[in-house]
Amino acid sequence: MRAGLDFSQLVTFDDGAPDGDISWALYRLDGTEVATGAITPEDGAVSAVLVVAGTYNQLSTGTLRNVRELAWTYTVGGDIRSGRVEYTVEGRVPFPVSPRGAREKLGVGPQDLPDDEVDLIGAYWEMGSLGPVTAYENLETAEAHLIADGIEALAALAVLDTLQIRIAKMESSGTNEYQRGSIDWDKLRAKLQAQVARATDLLNPTEAGGAGGGPLFVLATISDDFSG
Repeated sequence: MRAGLDFSQLVTFDDGAPDGDISWALYRLDGTEVATGAITPEDGAVSAVLVVAGTYNQLSTGTLRNVRELAWTYTVGGDIRSGRVEYTVEGRVPFPVSPRGAREKLGVGPQDLPDDEVDLIGAYWEMGSLGPVTAYENLETAEAHLIADGIEALAALAVLDTLQIRIAKMESSGTNEYQRGSIDWDKLRAKLQAQVARATDLLNPTEAGGAGGGPLFVLATISDDFSG
């Protein structure tokens, strides 16, 4: 979810209505408590919604992703019931990128690749490891858009292998809305890699391979590091 927005969690009373309030606490990834609260369910309710205000879902400067853990407890007939859920808070990549842009590079729709499966932040970090991107951040220039294309291509490459399997299963089962015919996955991979290489040529002109990156570009696994 985008940083600064409210987070809602449905709590269902599967084995009876609570005796009283539902208490909740919010934690950061390191276990630091961010906030606490309580809500009183309505009489006869079979569920309640916990809402974490967007003020508790802010990110510190320079951080693009962090994890929150929401935990809650209540009692039913004197017995404790509890639950917890983790959710990810994400900032905005400082380039004109979007999940739609990554899907267009793959030639698929949101039914094949939902927004939440396109890791633009991880791709941005990966691009940063391939060259100095900060000089082009938050700009509306041709160079910034070229780097944005490279970031979207990296995000597309990260899901390419699993996407092949997913699409093949959907088409064989008849659940896809249309038939794509034969896709040349190797050609598509090469096209995406060329888009990344054009961005890295811009970022590292002295190391560019002329036809697009040369030995500079080696696709790595996108990092799970949560630092910006």
